[in-house]
Amino acid sequence: MGRPRRAAVPAPRPEPVGPGADSVPRPGAHLPADTTSFVGRCRERVRAAQLLDIARLVTLTGVGGVGKTRLALRVAADVSPSCPDGAWAVDLAPLTDPRLLDRAVCEALGFRDQSALPAREALVQRLRDMRALLVLDNCEHVVPAAADLVHALLRAAPGLRVLATSRHLLGVPGEHVLPLPPLAPDEALRLLADRALASAPGLAVADAHGDTARDLCRRLDGIPLAIELAAIRLATLSVEEILERLDDRFQVLADVDAHGGATSASRYGRTLRGVVDWSHDLCTGSEQLLWARLSVFSGDFGLEAAETVCAGDGIDREEVVRLLSALVAKSILSTGRRASRTRYRMLETIRQYGRARLRERGQETALRRRHLDYYRSLAAAAAARWCGPEEVDWLARLRDEVLNIRAALDFGATHAGAAAAGLEIATSLTRTRFWFFSSTLGEGRHWFERTLAAAAGAGETAGAGEAAVDAVPSSGPPPPDPVRIGAVSLQSWIALCQGDRPAARRFLDDCYSMSARLPHGSALPQVLFIRGADAILTHGCGTSIALLDRARARMREAGLTGDAHMATMLWAMACGFFGEREAAFAACQEYVADGRTHGGPWAGSWTLWVHGLTELLHGDPGAALRLVRDSLLPQWAIDDRWGPVWGVESLAWAAEATGEPDYAARLLGAAARLRRTTGVSLDGLTPFYDVHVRTVRRARAALGDDAYVAAFARGTDTTGTGLRDLTLRT
Repeated sequence: MGRPRRAAVPAPRPEPVGPGADSVPRPGAHLPADTTSFVGRCRERVRAAQLLDIARLVTLTGVGGVGKTRLALRVAADVSPSCPDGAWAVDLAPLTDPRLLDRAVCEALGFRDQSALPAREALVQRLRDMRALLVLDNCEHVVPAAADLVHALLRAAPGLRVLATSRHLLGVPGEHVLPLPPLAPDEALRLLADRALASAPGLAVADAHGDTARDLCRRLDGIPLAIELAAIRLATLSVEEILERLDDRFQVLADVDAHGGATSASRYGRTLRGVVDWSHDLCTGSEQLLWARLSVFSGDFGLEAAETVCAGDGIDREEVVRLLSALVAKSILSTGRRASRTRYRMLETIRQYGRARLRERGQETALRRRHLDYYRSLAAAAAARWCGPEEVDWLARLRDEVLNIRAALDFGATHAGAAAAGLEIATSLTRTRFWFFSSTLGEGRHWFERTLAAAAGAGETAGAGEAAVDAVPSSGPPPPDPVRIGAVSLQSWIALCQGDRPAARRFLDDCYSMSARLPHGSALPQVLFIRGADAILTHGCGTSIALLDRARARMREAGLTGDAHMATMLWAMACGFFGEREAAFAACQEYVADGRTHGGPWAGSWTLWVHGLTELLHGDPGAALRLVRDSLLPQWAIDDRWGPVWGVESLAWAAEATGEPDYAARLLGAAARLRRTTGVSLDGLTPFYDVHVRTVRRARAALGDDAYVAAFARGTDTTGTGLRDLTLRT
């Protein structure tokens, strides 16, 4: 079969005429909006669009600072009308672990996958029938992984096109390369004039300083980033003064080019380095030091993080906000807003320069340890506040910090003496239900595997645990660490929730064997909890009730409020599934009261769900329908990516029980789509699967096969606001 036909790629629109013009991507383009005007590159825009019309992989190459990212995003906006399923951008610059590349792409595309499937398989399944454009930006540090992924996706998804930016070719069959040269002289002058207006309003560079400005652009080799950095200085220096200073700095570079046979690419690299060096020299000593220290952040970061990680040893904490403002004014940093908070960010070229300076100072490892400690404290604070009034704010904050959290976890898994801190972060994030809330259970398992292996190899976890155990004899091999036992129990918990029984069994066996080597190890709260979870989810048996009751009591004794609430929820569920009516309602009432006491809005939604489940199994199905529907309202509102998987399914159970088989069949279809999206395997979760099978059987019998299949299909076609409307009956 031939390649699917695509609509013709439209020609780029006319050149914008002023700052901010043409800055918002067209509908269907899931791309970051420009914050400044886009200048020049008309020829390259047209050529890139033409290549994407005949090729499925186009790679923009060029030196750092030449504008690959800006052009790629602009081209993606140009061609987005020919992409029915959208144009999507993935910034790979913050990626520290190439093994997370597949998941980073899933996340950027909004694909929610909780499954035990490898992220590659989940990504292929979702993209297989899509006609979309994927922009992979900043591939140079993960070229082998990016090339492998792109090759796999292009083979599996015939309607997919990829636009990559990289300093190096990907080397994938069918790759079309578009080298990006510096700006043409007229374009470079327009860019200088445009950015000069922003830094020095009223300054007409091209008119008043035409020849000198052209000479400046020539000396800057037409490299956009170099021109923009120079333009910032026009607020305090004239064009002539800037050129004089750059001429002095570049004389050595000119000698190298003339006598050393330098290539144009190396010359451009030296030019950019020279301009960044010059920008660095114009910073104060404190600004230079902060620039270097800020390079440890991945993606963007907030003021508190900068103060905590970067202050000290030459920078007072009170100074940081002033120094940040100075670096913003000099275009070393850019700013944005998120949830009423300012976020700071460095261009990757600027960040790499700062990292090199930090390395020269001999401070890289020390600053990365500070970075690790900050995010360890942040994750621990979130875990401590889960199941409280601020839990949703903390979960949202963790989402904002996920790139830095990944960088901290990677450092913990790869540097001596840091493994225990990395394992603590992975544990805290699981205790605060972050992987569930954000639909990244597979990533949670990935980090447990890496940090557990690193901690075991380094022997670092001893003494950092959350639960004390009795002393053991000093002779013989060292006893297992309760911290490691707790981490493996949480790793098992994730696999159980995914319905991945084989992996869960491996982790559980490891957890049980380690706890058996400790005096009273089987009574550790985390071991009691995971035994109870295994009993309810895997084996579907009533022994889970006593195990979970003991677990929640031990967790309360240890002051683990959020963990105790989670154990109470599972205990109430077990009483509902396996207990008598009176015991089930008593457990439900205790769980609801516990939720009200702590005031956690997300946890509170689950008290409604458990109450609804109890009514369904032992009381009034009509009340169950109302309660489960009410549980979905806050989950939709906070973009919870886990709760609706179960809310929609159980709403179908209640609809069938109230005599609405058509509505139940549509909800079952919608729930099946959500499970496919998140990758949860229902048949690995025994009590849920049993009620599901009963509901399907009854709804099918009431409607007949044809009507059931038709209603189920209507449900699977329901997404977005339509799904919310279906569950809320609006």
